[in-house]
Amino acid sequence: MLGELKIFNFFKYSMILYLTIADGMNNPSKLQKLYSKHVLIRLAYTLFGAFNVYGSTVGMDLGFKTSIIVATIMLVLLDLIPKYMRTKDEKKDIPFTPFLSANKQSYIAIRVLVYLYTSDFKIES
Repeated sequence: MLGELKIFNFFKYSMILYLTIADGMNNPSKLQKLYSKHVLIRLAYTLFGAFNVYGSTVGMDLGFKTSIIVATIMLVLLDLIPKYMRTKDEKKDIPFTPFLSANKQSYIAIRVLVYLYTSDFKIES
């Protein structure tokens, strides 16, 4: 049984963590507040998800630049969902910082996306 665990590396452990949080059904409110408040955490989360698409060849075959575009679309969608689907109580209990807002993290996230898209950064599958 322990022999099977040797095939795991940091990337695979990160994928397990990503999928656990992506489930979201049992996430505690502290984790939801952290995710809702910090644009850079959502950026890292969406970049990882957009490129990987649950570790399948679909995500890897998209290519890195396409994944950056997908991550940007995901960030915009993650702005729209709380705006229109949260109740007034949820908006009060869990504050949300939109990606498309005038705050420091949004500017950093946009710079990271532009840098990654315009760079020659490559990840081999």
